[in-house]
Amino acid sequence: MYLWMWVAAGLSFCRAQEIKMRVDFGVEEKVINHILDFQNITIENFKFKGEALKGKTPVVILKEFEKGELVKTDTLLNGIRDRAFLEIDSSYYEFRFFSELDNENLKFRTWIRNARFGAGRRQYALQKDKFGYAMKDFFADKKVLTYDIAQTIPLLAMITPHEQKNGWGSYCEVVQANVKPEDLGKHFGIPHYFLVTVSFL
Repeated sequence: MYLWMWVAAGLSFCRAQEIKMRVDFGVEEKVINHILDFQNITIENFKFKGEALKGKTPVVILKEFEKGELVKTDTLLNGIRDRAFLEIDSSYYEFRFFSELDNENLKFRTWIRNARFGAGRRQYALQKDKFGYAMKDFFADKKVLTYDIAQTIPLLAMITPHEQKNGWGSYCEVVQANVKPEDLGKHFGIPHYFLVTVSFL
């Protein structure tokens, strides 16, 4: 009896620490989406749900990797520094992540937008690659992902593809593989990529 109660309490605690994440793409207006496609701008609206969000603040980090090694870390949204302004007061939270990819001029730009704030307007240099870069998320064929509130959650990767034996490049193979996002460069031999994560602290 007591063992069952301890197990039940443990399961209840684990569920209380869970948050669910989903993502929507672009905007509702089709013409605006066409313009965004033409300009190579993506908008990904990340939505988080769970009681564990209450009292937390978001921290969005961008990491740059070269030859499998971390070379740069940039804080796009600093919930620790701006806790008084960014603290979450409900079981739901969302923000939009904007990215503009310029493969011709080898530039990558970011911006984060929430109903209350805008942050993380940055520009990064890309490297010359025969396939070019693409922004990918980690959902694969899933609509909802579940995480513990204490986890660092991978959101997006700005990557070059894994070159297959037939000479074709595969972007989806990279982000859909069961490989830690920080290890994608080493595992697939990708010389340069960016990883965007969020933590709730």
